Amino acid sequence: MENTHFKKSPRMKSIILSTLLFSFITPLFAQYMAEEEIDDKLVKQWTATSLKEYQYVYKFGFSEGEYELVIIVTPEKQYAFTRSGEFTDDGRAWIQVYEPLTNVRIENDRFYSDQYNGQFAIYEEEGREPIRGLKLLNTETNDLHKDYEFGYQSYSIEKFFSGKYPEASYTKLNETELQKMSKAELQIMRNEIFARYGYIFREGGKMQKHFKSTEWYRSQHKNVDLFLTELEKENIALIRKIEQQ
Repeated sequence: MENTHFKKSPRMKSIILSTLLFSFITPLFAQYMAEEEIDDKLVKQWTATSLKEYQYVYKFGFSEGEYELVIIVTPEKQYAFTRSGEFTDDGRAWIQVYEPLTNVRIENDRFYSDQYNGQFAIYEEEGREPIRGLKLLNTETNDLHKDYEFGYQSYSIEKFFSGKYPEASYTKLNETELQKMSKAELQIMRNEIFARYGYIFREGGKMQKHFKSTEWYRSQHKNVDLFLTELEKENIALIRKIEQQ
């Protein structure tokens, strides 16, 4: 039975606020890819030969309403989360925030989660390269062909995650392989997962000094536990287990 229930968390409501405001002044049943209105007749079904083809970063919205939907596919199951931006409470800084999606699954060309449902598709317009992407369904009707938003494939998972051990965020780690690593390497791998979400390490500590020396790290959040995917939590637990041996 298909999951047609669509829920929006408080954070996701804030993520798409500007996109919703924009939609109020556009014609009913308009379809968009970023700020570009697209022709639904040119959006075709995309059924991949392997679920791994759907593993990608999909970009939605525009301006302050822009956000990315990151889909991770492993042999065992699928994971997904969103990355967006918001101002700090004092309005002085723009920071990145993340929200893991729950009960994620991909069946044929359909995407399901507690927060979003959708269909993978290709936009084929004459004179331009076909664009692979994901149609997120209308929040009220769950209709595949009315008032949806098309998120295009932006870049690969491998380019999304930074660090020396990015695979710790998108693959299920192997215990045998981890046992070949030193405790210092394991410590870096484990803390990199938190660092990718902008975790603020203890001032003057070993990890703070290490990540501050990298080009990609930005300290933004005192706690990133709510940002972690189930896959990352499992990998963190496994790394800690090996560290303690």
